[in-house]
Amino acid sequence: MALNFFQLNFGLKFVIGTAAALILLWQWQLQRTRATSSRNSQATRGAVLAVLGATAIFGWWNFGRANFSAGLIHYHEFFHYFLGSKYFPELGYTGLYDCVAAADVQAGYPDRVATRWIRDLKTNELMGGERRFAAANECRARFDAPRWALFMRDVDWFRRQFDRDKWAAIAGDHGYNATPVWNATGYVLSNMGPAGHQRILLLALLDPLLLLIMWAVVWWAFGWETAAVAAIWWGANYPARYTYIGGAFLRQDWMVLAVIAICLVRRGRLRAAGFALTWSTLLRIFPGFIVLGLLGKIAADSIAARRLKLSRDHWRFAQGAVLAFLLLLPYSVTVGVRSPPDVSIWSAFAQNSRKHLQTPLTNNVGLPMLISFDPSSRAARISKFWVDAPFDAWMAAHNRAFADRRLIYFAIVMGFVILLAMAAKGRDDWTALVLGIGAIPIFTAVTCYYYGILLGFGFLALRDKLTGAALTFLAAATIITPAIIAADDDRYMAVSAEILLFVTAVTLLYAFNRRQAVRVHEAAPVAAGVPSSHGAA
Repeated sequence: MALNFFQLNFGLKFVIGTAAALILLWQWQLQRTRATSSRNSQATRGAVLAVLGATAIFGWWNFGRANFSAGLIHYHEFFHYFLGSKYFPELGYTGLYDCVAAADVQAGYPDRVATRWIRDLKTNELMGGERRFAAANECRARFDAPRWALFMRDVDWFRRQFDRDKWAAIAGDHGYNATPVWNATGYVLSNMGPAGHQRILLLALLDPLLLLIMWAVVWWAFGWETAAVAAIWWGANYPARYTYIGGAFLRQDWMVLAVIAICLVRRGRLRAAGFALTWSTLLRIFPGFIVLGLLGKIAADSIAARRLKLSRDHWRFAQGAVLAFLLLLPYSVTVGVRSPPDVSIWSAFAQNSRKHLQTPLTNNVGLPMLISFDPSSRAARISKFWVDAPFDAWMAAHNRAFADRRLIYFAIVMGFVILLAMAAKGRDDWTALVLGIGAIPIFTAVTCYYYGILLGFGFLALRDKLTGAALTFLAAATIITPAIIAADDDRYMAVSAEILLFVTAVTLLYAFNRRQAVRVHEAAPVAAGVPSSHGAA
């Protein structure tokens, strides 16, 4: 039977990850045994790794097919982030689906609204459309006449981009959930004009531009070979593939800033790094866990020295972080709100976030999801027991299991924090931040598409080929997982286990490989020269 393009796409990514892992293992074995190889052999390995990295980057766009039959633009994502930011003063975090239902009713589709599932964004419960008519009618009062006319026009444009079933299904998603800082920028960009193909395309090109800048900075900071290793995870993994947020509206900005922050630390630009990582955190919150690696290093080094060890670089990093708060927080309460300055937008965001933390999704990845997993509550087994709405019994089972095992979760988190501090002790600041990326799957269960950030572990291949091999093998492992496991909740439980195993193994390796810590700590500052293409210190 002939393979289709979808199968070939994932098959090629599996080959990329596996081949890269083998090459890096070869390089690691040569380093470990201090064996020598010819210049031609080194050049060949480097060239193959570069080709694999470049192919993986192309692979993130599914080798030119992007969303396969859907094209470049992710209209589902644009629907949420374009309408959600443009009309945030009227919609807030809870009004999107009800107001779209009101627009549909006014446009002559009341029967369609009555027969669809609509998520109540105040509770995250799915309800039959007929139960949301009252809320939809109330929504109209939030708009003045000109803004309602604009909203009707934009909703109509998006409605025409979907078939009837897909348009109905959109109202069952989880709404618009951007932070106030992201919302302010989204509000400015989306209000430049009505929704249309040209405008949406231009907004969709912002992420590729940012990604291009990010990879250029990675090359500048770490060299092309290390960049290739990082690119292989980013482009060839399964959870953070293009399907979810590729072709969307500024959904990669947080990752670009977090990665650039680590690169800036590597090159000695600590203030700019602190600003960038704080900006990333204010865009998505969970990137803030990355700084735990640096805090762990400071704590471990201070305990060893029996005094607080804060270098000038650390103070510069903190200054950049404070500057980001001073600039971005006022911006977030002034732009894109109903009556500026509106500090209540942050409390509304916090309430919205708490609601989502209590709503497990089948494609969430991280320790909390693994802790709450129970074979008896798999979707394949309990789907027939839905009570009022799809997946309500599944979500309730996960929440009950996590509540019962909460102490286990906190014990693992505390153990990891100690292990992270041990791993970061004596390391370069940028290495500590990379290790801090591992705190994200330990502390949180964010949706799968955020795990592109694991590309930062590829930077460790600058000196540690074994970690690079493990990362590229992880990409291959996640790619093969959906070929073995069919149901989404089971797939992402397996992916959670794979990622947590990788993070734990790398953190253990760095915690107990103290000889490397001393060597890295004593290395000459990077700012003195550009790293070589083969990643020498």
